[in-house]
Amino acid sequence: MITISSLAATYSSAVTYNAATGTTSTTDASASNTTASTTANPSGQLSAAVAAKVTQALAPATAGIKQLNTSLTQGQTKLSALGQVQSAIADFQTLAKTLGSSSTTATSADVTKNVKSFVTAYNALNTKLASLQSGDLKTDPGLAQVSAQMTQTLRDAGGTSSTGALSKAGISLSGGQLTIDSTKLTAALSANPSAVAGLLSGNGNGVADRLSSKLGALTSTGGAIGRETSAATRDISATETKRATLTKTLTAQATALAALYTQQEQAGASGGATSLFDMMG
Repeated sequence: MITISSLAATYSSAVTYNAATGTTSTTDASASNTTASTTANPSGQLSAAVAAKVTQALAPATAGIKQLNTSLTQGQTKLSALGQVQSAIADFQTLAKTLGSSSTTATSADVTKNVKSFVTAYNALNTKLASLQSGDLKTDPGLAQVSAQMTQTLRDAGGTSSTGALSKAGISLSGGQLTIDSTKLTAALSANPSAVAGLLSGNGNGVADRLSSKLGALTSTGGAIGRETSAATRDISATETKRATLTKTLTAQATALAALYTQQEQAGASGGATSLFDMMG
């Protein structure tokens, strides 16, 4: 059964993005709209012909709704992706704090464990960023800054040169991923375990400390990722407001047109010659 309210729902569907599943869905928002009846058709039930005429009449305007829905989906997808960046960085920062809390009293076994934890956390963060760079945040400037900071911090700590401090301790960077040379790590620990521990974390000067600090700055309110997140949130809010206004207008127009076309249909069926001006008057 086609009714005015079900037809109006066409112009009041809400598109939402589920960050947990990464999917979009359309839900009927007509419950907030008036399920108006008309004098010509008190039940609100429409014929297929009337419904088709209303749909055709409002086709240009409904294209605007579709565009806004597309913009919303894109904005919500980007916001979710930025949230994933922030979450991944927060996970790395948590690990960095753990390294700092145990570095001063760490044994060789502790340091070995910390090195492995650091490498695993770094690689997990890099993998997440690479996934987003090829997907929802492709060509995103903020994400590019995060990746650049990660590489530069390791380069400064000697992780990209065979003579660098990290490389001497068995930690090296290749293709965006860290690897561990167990032989080098064992030798470095035998010589000075506290020095190896200090490379990772120590008084805020270890590579994990510096990386955590730099990445934290990027996700802060004034940082690249923080600014992008705020901008995406504002854009989504503005788009939702525009869509709500247009939806309200379209729903009212759908109801009015349904009444008009129903009157025309009933007048024709009864053989009446009611004009458009008569109906409007």
